[in-house]
Amino acid sequence: MGENLCKNSSSSNIEVLDMSMNFFGEVQQGLSNCTLLQYLMINGNNFRSLPRGIFQMMQNLRVLHLQNNSFSGTLDHGIGHLSNLVELDISSNSFTGVFLDVFGSLGKLEKFSASSNNFNGALPTSLPNSPSITTLDLHNNSLNDPINLNCTAMTKLRSLHLGSNKLYGSILHSLSPCTSLNIPNLGHNNLDGQIPESFKNLNALTVLSLSRTNLVNLSSTLKILQHFKNLTVLMLPENFQGEQIPGDAYFQFRSLKVLSIAYGELRGSISPWLLGCGGLQFLDLLTNHLTGTITCFTWICQTIHSQVRYQKG
Repeated sequence: MGENLCKNSSSSNIEVLDMSMNFFGEVQQGLSNCTLLQYLMINGNNFRSLPRGIFQMMQNLRVLHLQNNSFSGTLDHGIGHLSNLVELDISSNSFTGVFLDVFGSLGKLEKFSASSNNFNGALPTSLPNSPSITTLDLHNNSLNDPINLNCTAMTKLRSLHLGSNKLYGSILHSLSPCTSLNIPNLGHNNLDGQIPESFKNLNALTVLSLSRTNLVNLSSTLKILQHFKNLTVLMLPENFQGEQIPGDAYFQFRSLKVLSIAYGELRGSISPWLLGCGGLQFLDLLTNHLTGTITCFTWICQTIHSQVRYQKG
């Protein structure tokens, strides 16, 4: 694909090229002749390789979609030449190794997705210090380093998905200064500890997923998270193992629609504190050892037709 593109006057001025979801075979070096391209979408073609240096002359590119192919090896250094790039998606490929430290030259990059590859090691220094990134999705790789974002620099970060990696260390301390962050997903990592008081700084939170992150102290967690007035989805399954659920507390989660604290072997009564969650539409308490009446569940279901998954131990 691309061998004869942009070789004549009829195609030399192409600015948008969308060849996604086809069967073009392989990417040809001739594609690099399209120096005026601003949008290049070649996702979903089962491409296996990219010619070396293919992006070096495409400095007008703003959007580059390479996802859902079979690219492998390390990411081409030529990506660093795309100084006007705003959106880059390389997800669902077979890229391996560590991320190249090319993001310092991508000063306009807002959205970067590299999910479902085989990247490992640490994030390159330039990526967690990017002042332009709004959406960062690196889930389902093998990254194995502490989560260490420079939120003082990443002032525009809104959505962060680092789930299903091998990240480790204390939970969320580095995220507390990310005051614009509204959708963090750190589930299925080797984290530890409990949510710090400084987490209250994240007052833009709407969705929080911390599934299977070795969280402790459920009572403190709920006490802190109730301060987020716009929080609608809270996913905390496979945490707080064997803890006593706070039976006499009354938490205020007025905007919460979805809550999961399943698979925690939690003990105690659930009734009192759920009365402060009147907006729930889905409640998952599966595989715990909870006791007591479920009057509040009946009230929730009658009021808003909730779906409740509950196992009484």
